[in-house]
Amino acid sequence: MCQRLDDLWEENRGSVVLFAWMQFLKEETLEYLNIKSPYEVQFTNNGMHTLMEVEEEASLCIAAASPENEESPCNAAAATEDEASLCNAAAAPENKASLCIAEAAPEGEAVDRRAIQDVQSVYDLIRHILDFDESQQKKCFDSKQFLCNICFSEKLGSDCTYFKDCSHVYCDSCLRDYFEIQIRDGQVHALNCPEPRCTSVATPAQVKKLVGEELFGRYDRLLLKSTLELMTDVVYCPRLSCQTPVMQEPGGTMGICTSCQYAFCTLCMMTYHGVSKCKGCKSTLDL
Repeated sequence: MCQRLDDLWEENRGSVVLFAWMQFLKEETLEYLNIKSPYEVQFTNNGMHTLMEVEEEASLCIAAASPENEESPCNAAAATEDEASLCNAAAAPENKASLCIAEAAPEGEAVDRRAIQDVQSVYDLIRHILDFDESQQKKCFDSKQFLCNICFSEKLGSDCTYFKDCSHVYCDSCLRDYFEIQIRDGQVHALNCPEPRCTSVATPAQVKKLVGEELFGRYDRLLLKSTLELMTDVVYCPRLSCQTPVMQEPGGTMGICTSCQYAFCTLCMMTYHGVSKCKGCKSTLDL
């Protein structure tokens, strides 16, 4: 099976091979293995028997290593140096599976280690495949030349930024200037693709890579502030030295700052006064 998958890899060299593998495994595996219907499945305990023998030999070797046993039964029973090495290797737990597989395989036939599943979860396997695919796409992107529609210069992909939602590419130098101007002007929601009528937005990771730590910190603060301002249940601590966002309880008028522990009225923004009327202006009280 592994050899056939290798052949498909060679036949599709330079192109996507995953779908060819899936098609073969789903539709052609039984025919390739010459398995015809009906197929009788028989139970065999060869593998279990081999594993039990390995565990028994391992127990003997471990017992022989104890101080009360001066002579090792394994070494005494071993007629050759190879047999002694096999007995000592059986004592290692990590070698049990290898010995079992080796003894269960037909004589003279090598076992391809790739045929043994070493991934505990299918979801982990999918994640590894997606990560590998992303890294290969990044590698191909970095080695290609792209035309920037701002400065009209051709640059390597390693010096460009790719917008995933729209597939537009611009050089880092032009995007850096564009993003820095937008952040300094407080337009943190305008860090989108420069292409006319394009609504793709740069990811925070792309912004951080282009503008640096200082401007990214400003961008992060302004973005958080503008987001909180859209939330009707969020108010700010009235202390000028604090200004921490505070969640307002539904139906309540008291807010407690989690930073300075200041309790205040969310209507008049003064110290909380309980059931007493607010001293704020009439328009505020009407709200």
